[in-house]
Amino acid sequence: MAAQPRKTWHLFDTAEDAIEHRRTNGTGGWIFEISDNGEAVLFPWQMTPSEIFRSVFVVGRVGRLIGTDGSKIMSYGIGKTIGL
Repeated sequence: MAAQPRKTWHLFDTAEDAIEHRRTNGTGGWIFEISDNGEAVLFPWQMTPSEIFRSVFVVGRVGRLIGTDGSKIMSYGIGKTIGL
């Protein structure tokens, strides 16, 4: 069985910090910016948006998913159905 790359996440105080970390370290991956406290989670590049929306960091929270080009491409809220 071939070794799989590790899937790690990183928590940041702001989305700007997460974007800068992703840019300087070349990690890739989606960033979820939490609306109520401004914190952000950088998810590994292997995770899809649907996996992210089911993660413990996102379920029950309101926020935005930020793509690799820095654009805020998707809003997510409690009770919203997303068919990904």
